[in-house]
Amino acid sequence: MPQLALFWKLLETRPDRTAVISEWQRVSDDRMDSVRRLLLLHERSASTYPNPHPAGQPLKIVRHANGAIVAVDDTDYENRLELTDEDIGLYQLNLASLRSMLCVTLDSVNIAKTPIDQNGRMLQIGNWEPRKSASFPVYLLLCMQSKMLREQLLKLQSSFTRGGALLLTPSRLHWTDAICDLARKQKMLMVSLDEVIEPRSDGFMETPAWEEYMQAFAQMIKMTLPGNYRQKKPLAKRAELMAKAEKVKVALLEHIRSSR
Repeated sequence: MPQLALFWKLLETRPDRTAVISEWQRVSDDRMDSVRRLLLLHERSASTYPNPHPAGQPLKIVRHANGAIVAVDDTDYENRLELTDEDIGLYQLNLASLRSMLCVTLDSVNIAKTPIDQNGRMLQIGNWEPRKSASFPVYLLLCMQSKMLREQLLKLQSSFTRGGALLLTPSRLHWTDAICDLARKQKMLMVSLDEVIEPRSDGFMETPAWEEYMQAFAQMIKMTLPGNYRQKKPLAKRAELMAKAEKVKVALLEHIRSSR
């Protein structure tokens, strides 16, 4: 099973891509430090809480007059949990952070400047630029079912005048032969993120599968890749620089707040 398989699955099975922190921890495969960088605290709190019994229904969250917060099971009174405000806070996948991470991690992908719809199903991540004279858009499709994925693909094709694009999905969960054939006709290659991205201690890193996908895409669009098309900066160094930049950004924001 790919690393973070449950994390990628959550992105394709939950429409709003939100969960309490305990659930994000459960799907993070002990890589919560990496996953947490991609999360954004939502403005609302949860109304249900994950049941400690996997087969059980989500627990109902009750806030008592004295301020106590309890998650209760309507079918089993003894199955109850005492919670805090932090426990029931909802965290949503931050698409801006995800886009930034993917562009830093995946070689030759330069970040896009297009607006981000935090609740959208399709987002342009950037452009794959193996050389200065070649640029191909990279899109992320977050769909809950195969039908929805096909609809987004058709929508993209109707507004895409030239052939050649990379279509990222969290996994192959909703791929079908018909969808892949439809994409190939427009010279669009489906790419599964759970195959090309894996966590590391300080973030994420690219797997060898990304290079295989890029070679297949080059064949699809009949382009010969230059021998030195890969960026020379080591992936680990790029991830380290991104982490340092993020720390500087946070420090500056804290300084501005304290000055105010």
